[in-house]
Amino acid sequence: MKRKQLIAVSILGICLFASACGSNTTDTETIAVVQNTETQQAEIETENISTELVEESLSEPTEQIEVTEPTTDTSTSEYLSESDEISHSKWADINGAWDAEHQYTLYAKSQGADYTMGWCWIYEHGKAAGDQPSYAVYMKEGDPLYGTVYHVGDYLSIGTQFSGTNDEWEAFIAEDMVRQAQEDGLEVTEEDGAYVIHLD
Repeated sequence: MKRKQLIAVSILGICLFASACGSNTTDTETIAVVQNTETQQAEIETENISTELVEESLSEPTEQIEVTEPTTDTSTSEYLSESDEISHSKWADINGAWDAEHQYTLYAKSQGADYTMGWCWIYEHGKAAGDQPSYAVYMKEGDPLYGTVYHVGDYLSIGTQFSGTNDEWEAFIAEDMVRQAQEDGLEVTEEDGAYVIHLD
């Protein structure tokens, strides 16, 4: 507050001195300078108040939030992803949980699969499936889904849509688009080996 008073007194003194010394400054100009000074002073006061509020809020202690661990047993298959289930299964007994999926995949490959996705063994066209279309088989022992076969476009137990090879996936997408168009009442024709959907 003393700083503001000193600034106001200093400016008023300068204006009076200029007026007394016969400068070309009129009374109107002097009043304008004083009003401008008052405006600047109000801005400084607002700035100081804002700064004080920020400083106060920074110095106030913050509330501590206590984090508690869940009391539900999350080690059951109801709470685990298939990846986690495998990590908690007999496959973890070989080298530990960190290597369980790898060990499970090695076993599936030794039985003729190309690879695994969760509990599913994947057999790709041109590889383990031979000349048959790609497919997947759910292989979690003791599960009601054990032995379920999935084809390209089906959703696997992990929620991922099975895509097979790139060619199979492209063919599935094309067939799905044609089916959707026909359901929507659009005309679909085949020209030069490609499907054409007529939007008119």
